Amino acid sequence: LPKDKGEAFVLVEFYAAWCGHCQHFASTYEQIALEARQHLPWLTVAAINCAEHSAVCSANEVSSYPTLKLWPGGEVVHDHSTKDAVLAEVKRRHSLVDHSEPDRVQVV
Repeated sequence: LPKDKGEAFVLVEFYAAWCGHCQHFASTYEQIALEARQHLPWLTVAAINCAEHSAVCSANEVSSYPTLKLWPGGEVVHDHSTKDAVLAEVKRRHSLVDHSEPDRVQVV
């Protein structure tokens, strides 16, 4: 996580390697990660393979693939049709948060 915990956001893709939609989305998610690394220092981008980590996916109520969730809050990012759509939603949610509060992200 970024050192300034008041600014920390984490975007997680829950996927399965066998999922065709996930395979199609992989290059888009790579573009999201690259843009975050270059321009959004407050955003950490991660991915969890639900075939290998089913308990984590169950605990996060993942029922379809790919599923994108954004912390703090663990809310689903519903429109993940394009890189720009995902990043617009992430930036919108980031702008709504009181960044003076410490983050509530728990790394597992």
